[in-house]
Amino acid sequence: MSKGVGVSGEGGGKGEENKKELLEGRRIVIYRLIYREEIMKRYLAIIMAVVFMACTSTTEQATQKIEDFNAYGVSGEVADGIREIDVEAVKYKFNPAIIVVNSGERVKIRLNSADAAHGFAVDEIGFDLKGEKGMVTEKEFTAPEPGVYVIKCSVYCGLGHNNMMGTLVVK
Repeated sequence: MSKGVGVSGEGGGKGEENKKELLEGRRIVIYRLIYREEIMKRYLAIIMAVVFMACTSTTEQATQKIEDFNAYGVSGEVADGIREIDVEAVKYKFNPAIIVVNSGERVKIRLNSADAAHGFAVDEIGFDLKGEKGMVTEKEFTAPEPGVYVIKCSVYCGLGHNNMMGTLVVK
């Protein structure tokens, strides 16, 4: 009888140790899950902030009116009935950033992609010109109805790509 009590007493001690190990293992798993959840919350907050900034900058530009650009003259020069405008795309900027043309006229954009491949797109009118690094490419379009249109880079060019925008003003 005493052997049975001794074995049962030893087993009880191991049982408590096993319970403690099991509880510690569960606690570690829970801490890991909480840690992962906190990391995911941080990533989600960063992604939401980036999306908000991108949407805000595009919205601000798209809501501008022609009157905001009255001080600007018409861009480029007319040759053979076509308005020719030289645009440099470099380090997440277009130069000039604001292009002014007259409604109905033919416009030729000559894009110089100085530092990387870039694009020059005006989605609202279906215009997209892609340029390779160090090369000048050109393409024509007919200026649409008067309004303010967003120009954006249509070729991924690095971390500042989403902020590479300009403005096409059609008078």
